[in-house]
Amino acid sequence: MPDRRLSSMFAPRSTKPPVSATSIGMLGAYVPDDDGLTTFAAELRQAMLHDRPEIVISVVSAGVAAYAPEVVHGLDPAPAGSRPAAAILNQNDAVILHLQTGVYGGTEGDQVLEILEWLTVPVVVVIHDVRSQPTARQRFIVEVLTSSADAVVTLSETGRRILLDEYRVEPRKLMKIHHGSRLPAMAPLEKDTRPRRRPRILSWGVLGPGRGVESGLRAVAHARRLGPAQPFYSVAGPLDATLDGPQQQAFRSSLRVLADEVGLTDSVEFEIGPLDNERLGALIERADIILLPQAPHDPTASAILADAITAARPIVAAGFPYATEILAENRGGIVADDPAELGDALTRVIRDPELGNAMARRNEALAPALSWPVAAGQYRQLINVLLRRPANH
Repeated sequence: MPDRRLSSMFAPRSTKPPVSATSIGMLGAYVPDDDGLTTFAAELRQAMLHDRPEIVISVVSAGVAAYAPEVVHGLDPAPAGSRPAAAILNQNDAVILHLQTGVYGGTEGDQVLEILEWLTVPVVVVIHDVRSQPTARQRFIVEVLTSSADAVVTLSETGRRILLDEYRVEPRKLMKIHHGSRLPAMAPLEKDTRPRRRPRILSWGVLGPGRGVESGLRAVAHARRLGPAQPFYSVAGPLDATLDGPQQQAFRSSLRVLADEVGLTDSVEFEIGPLDNERLGALIERADIILLPQAPHDPTASAILADAITAARPIVAAGFPYATEILAENRGGIVADDPAELGDALTRVIRDPELGNAMARRNEALAPALSWPVAAGQYRQLINVLLRRPANH
């Protein structure tokens, strides 16, 4: 465990009279709608309010400023910004604090510890990026956070195991709550019920250099060379907002150049721009296979996999941690490490309709557990347990 003296610098937290939370504060990166790909915090808030509209959930936004009625304060990354943010969060029954890379000030984001120092209500920390090889400062931040927090949530069993194996944390505080899916549950479409046509492969997500679409193009090209089927590849999603105008244009051009180089000129379509649920659902309806080439560091990977499982289609995915865990467990897809292996996996699914149908049915069976209502209910239940706990815990 972290040095107990570290925990003593944090204010003791009291529980308030209500046995169910009536107000919750949320701290973290918050974007209500980023070209159809909302942030985790915004989706969680919306889900928690869906069947409990009487709850007040206010947001202190860290990182990029968000303009929405629920955002009551923008965190100043300077040291002086920590105490005012905590004072606003303390007006609630409890706080959900999102630990994310690059959104807090200080050394490697250690401003989050300054905020925690001033919080006096129960705190649930959601760790979005559990690093198996953290820097010394990153390890310090996680261990102090988990020591002081009342509960710690990871989005996968892989993340929970890394915390237990590689960090000094209290096991009793840890729990896993899956990332929710923003899509309604879909039914699998059996391969043999489709008219004969070219297999359609679909990828979506935030598009930018190093996020994986380049691997996707090479994988589909590899599958085409294995024949006999000649798949068609659809790529959709908004451009990475951190790219400026010239960088975005250069990236668009690079995709076309790469498509030409690998022989996909007439077998790929790019739909670059906003991607709402309705449009994504329409793309999925036409898709035979979902390809997730996201890089391990892509912060959207877990959300996209949850949506892909809800889509009830066979999945071929790069080896980011959440895919490795979920797809190995439910056998709803194949995980591969490089474009050639991804291409081989695509070929297996194309050549074996029964395999693809079985994967789709397994994903359909898992989808209810990955719904946002289920996740939201687990967060509400966790917070209410903390509120009901004896004062001298």
